[in-house]
Amino acid sequence: MSLRKRLFSLFAPLLVVTLLIVQLLSDHLLLRRFDQQDEQNLQDAASKAQQILFDHIEQAAQLLRSYSWWDQSYAVAQARSPVERYLEEDLDDTELDNYDFDFMAMFDAQGRLLLERWGTFDTRELLVLGPGGEPSREDLRNDVYARSAATGILDAKGDPRFTTAQFLLIHGVPTLLLSSAVTDSDGTAPAAGAFIAGRFFTTSRMTSLAHQFVGQVAFIPAVADTTGWQPRHEAPLGAEVSPRELLSDKRQSILLQLDNPWQAPELALRITTERSNYNGAHDALHFFLAISFVIVLGAALVVYMGLEFWLLRRLEVLNREIDGIGEQTRLPKLADLGRDELGQLSSALNSMLERLEQSEQRDRAIL
Repeated sequence: MSLRKRLFSLFAPLLVVTLLIVQLLSDHLLLRRFDQQDEQNLQDAASKAQQILFDHIEQAAQLLRSYSWWDQSYAVAQARSPVERYLEEDLDDTELDNYDFDFMAMFDAQGRLLLERWGTFDTRELLVLGPGGEPSREDLRNDVYARSAATGILDAKGDPRFTTAQFLLIHGVPTLLLSSAVTDSDGTAPAAGAFIAGRFFTTSRMTSLAHQFVGQVAFIPAVADTTGWQPRHEAPLGAEVSPRELLSDKRQSILLQLDNPWQAPELALRITTERSNYNGAHDALHFFLAISFVIVLGAALVVYMGLEFWLLRRLEVLNREIDGIGEQTRLPKLADLGRDELGQLSSALNSMLERLEQSEQRDRAIL
């Protein structure tokens, strides 16, 4: 094997191994750290989403309380004021629109329906999860009242401070359902019944709410298997958070599963975000490795050219001249190769050849 091939076989694998080690270390140290930051940001997005939904509930609960904690509502619940007048003067369609409720209904202490008002929402805009199809207004009404009775939110048990709020799937439609005890304006009289109200999530409502979230959000049905999920009960809105799911090299998602007040899962919110830190570091790192490879390759080329002109070609000249010594009757003088080690070797060889020539002349003279 020639010296050139030996040098190349020594230098090329070393260069490749060095670049591979740098890339592996970058992937396992730097990129993993940036990926952990993206995972933490996704967890923070889930916490923020839980807080946004809780604030949404609190705002709606305060609006409902303004009706349930009212002397006129208390009088209707006790049958001391006519229902028709109350509906006409205090709970018309305009009031529903102002409070952004799709329905409001009052029940007495025995759970009997006293009055109701349903808005003029378009069922075609409802977010329907699952294969059930678009429900009718009658289906929604019946299911709301049935679920309200089943979950016990119609019975305040005389507690004037009784209030609940939960997310339910009503005929496959994500729904915010609230209940508040009917009492006097001071909130001190024994509850005479319960006022319920709710909002069905439509495409427009979801679009408006999604602007407050980090990333993209979408409601999905509750997930049955929650093994390994992390419970979060720091807010009155109980929830569980799933482990992170990597959708691709650029996107990640997490599920925020919402529980009702009885710790039963009802609905899940899928939050999808970009892996911005990881992607930015990945692109920057690969650009850096590409530039480093070009620089190292250029440096290797310069080193190779230096070895070629300063070492290998001079060795070829020295080897060629030494190889031709036996073919001449008179010992030649080797070329001057400079003042470095090769030049010193050439001078030493010339001195040796000169002494050898003198020795041969003495031998010839003696003979």
